[in-house]
Amino acid sequence: MSRKLLYMVIAIALLIGMVPGVVMAQSTRELPAAPGFVTDWNVLGTVQKWTIPYPAASDWAFTPKDGLNGYSLISGGKAGDMSAEVKAESMGALSVQVTDTEGTTYQGEKKWGKIWETQISKPGATKMTWSEYWKKWSGSGQASDLVIGAFVVQQGVQPVVITNPADGAIVHWYLFNSRLDIAAHNLNRLDDGAVLKAQLDFLLSFYGAEHVWFTSGNVGANDRYTQTISGDSGDIGRTNVSFAADAEEAVRIIALVDYAFPQGVQALVRPEFTSWNFWTQEMEKVPQVRWAGEKIVLEKYWGIEFVEPGNGTYVVHYALEGGSPGTLESLHGLLFNQTNSAYSVWAPIDPDGVSRCILTSEKPGEADVTASLYWYPTDPEGIPIGPGVLLNQHGFVVFFLKFESITLTKVPGERSGHNTGDWIPGNPCIDDPTPAGQLAADLLAKEANVSADDLLRVRVRGWFMGDDQSIRQKEYCDVNGNGILDMYDYVLPEGRWVLPDDWQYLAGPQWQQFRSNYDIMNTPSIPSATSYYTPLGPYYTAAGEVGNFPVIGPYSSLDGNMAVGLPYTSLPGRQFGARDTTVPDGILNWYDCPMPPAKVTFEILSGPGYFRAADKADIYYMWDYGWRYWTNPYYAIEIPAGQEIPPFCNNGGYDWDSWGWSKEPGYGPYWFWRIINRLPFGTPLGATMPDDPAHPTKVQVYTDNHGEAMVYINGDWNLNLPV
Repeated sequence: MSRKLLYMVIAIALLIGMVPGVVMAQSTRELPAAPGFVTDWNVLGTVQKWTIPYPAASDWAFTPKDGLNGYSLISGGKAGDMSAEVKAESMGALSVQVTDTEGTTYQGEKKWGKIWETQISKPGATKMTWSEYWKKWSGSGQASDLVIGAFVVQQGVQPVVITNPADGAIVHWYLFNSRLDIAAHNLNRLDDGAVLKAQLDFLLSFYGAEHVWFTSGNVGANDRYTQTISGDSGDIGRTNVSFAADAEEAVRIIALVDYAFPQGVQALVRPEFTSWNFWTQEMEKVPQVRWAGEKIVLEKYWGIEFVEPGNGTYVVHYALEGGSPGTLESLHGLLFNQTNSAYSVWAPIDPDGVSRCILTSEKPGEADVTASLYWYPTDPEGIPIGPGVLLNQHGFVVFFLKFESITLTKVPGERSGHNTGDWIPGNPCIDDPTPAGQLAADLLAKEANVSADDLLRVRVRGWFMGDDQSIRQKEYCDVNGNGILDMYDYVLPEGRWVLPDDWQYLAGPQWQQFRSNYDIMNTPSIPSATSYYTPLGPYYTAAGEVGNFPVIGPYSSLDGNMAVGLPYTSLPGRQFGARDTTVPDGILNWYDCPMPPAKVTFEILSGPGYFRAADKADIYYMWDYGWRYWTNPYYAIEIPAGQEIPPFCNNGGYDWDSWGWSKEPGYGPYWFWRIINRLPFGTPLGATMPDDPAHPTKVQVYTDNHGEAMVYINGDWNLNLPV
């Protein structure tokens, strides 16, 4: 805040014309019909324009008040005019009254005062975002200034000075680099506005911001300078200015508030100062998660400018880092005699500006892959004729998992229609991902109506060994579930990481600064993001839209939320076209871990009953004053994760074909938790269970991105069998 000198001497200003290059300060007001009355507050030099809807029946009546020592009628104000423009020659007020040809009388008042003080906005900062398409950083900010005027008001026989926000002041905005020394140049002083502006204009050529520029106001040839007028924001006395940046920089923002017309030596002004810091965060690798034995397509968008190289060619080299599990597989064969291996693969840039290769691992662990973009000069036949030039690099990290645990429980509640409709209560989240948390929240046994649907929940967790070890102790996995340690079981090693439990610990305590992109999904138990339209979105948080329709998994590094500059939904989908795969909410926990689908087999070993498919959209939902909304994406996922992965094979195959490998157009997205397979009756123990396609006693479904699967069980089948 800076205080301006105020002299209580009423003087006639010398009207010597508008300062060159200054925006005309004019305030337009449609007068209200009597008895309505409106008062406008402006600084000296502002031209006031009043308007009425019909021509005036006679001359407009102006009455000077509060010590006004003269005014100028610039235009209109006569009989037949629908407007009048006036300008005061001193502090004071001018009232107006006019009657139109329809017989309606209008009235209002205009006050002019001197600049008393200004209040510039507080310093701010912007975390910049990286654009893959444009290959640059971008960010924006906004500053504001509130102009307070001093006004003379006649109270009785004595004039009284009051303060009020005032429109019409000219605000000169400057963007300087933080190197500018305010004290050394004596900028924080009262002086004539023209003198201060000349000094700031001169300094701008030496200390102007290098990477930040104005995007609003009356921007001149040098976009480190702009002009605005107080009150142009719609809020009396306040003006805003916007600016943008394409690189890191700390800037000083200077606002010089002055009059549109010179007001003499009695109208000294002082600049105001604030600052803004544009900063960047180092781009981190965001892990993707697969089960050991699965394939993953490593995709990187480099830009469409690398598709048609002209006198050379662009290629990408994928290298599996030493010590990482797995092997690389080429999708394109050899490129101009380059050698591919299990640890090194060359790939072209596809027409969509993306390079791709496959990574797979039979072993659990952390796999790190580096993709390097090269340009090679070529002859007219496209054959390389010289060494390559490294242009860009990108890192991938994939966690390959083995099974840690699988836990089966019953979900408390019931279906709204006995064996149809929604599950009540909806949104049955369990915030503790461990088996102990699941067992504490759910049921192990429950008496139920024989023909009513009951809901079963399975949660699957996985483990891997990372570059760093956790503090977890060695345990054993009871594979055959007999409760004793035998040769069917295997060791869960010391130091392993368990997902989805440990996702936030892998990101670290300062994840907002170093691992912000680990925030992939929302927290459904709050719920932090919701969709009131469809289970596929769009999803909104309090900050706005975070997941555009359609939100269909699995998570991919090509997603628009992770690579700004790509289309908001950038991934191909089988049913809806482009899709979105992230719903970030600013909260990091185990819900953010993008668990891969695991095939779960539910089987009735003895007794009556059969399984029925559960629809996740009818289970994870809530109501808001009669409006149904969804809380827990994904509700659908593409299986396999990429169209380059064959679904039906014996080395990482699937029981679903979203992409049309087996037949066109493919199955489309897999909706959780559709039954994918109804297996023949019978059990590993040799017992025979009567079964038919409508009453399956052994079914398979896929887990969702939280490692969870559900199925309904109904007792109204095989009732004649002993339990």
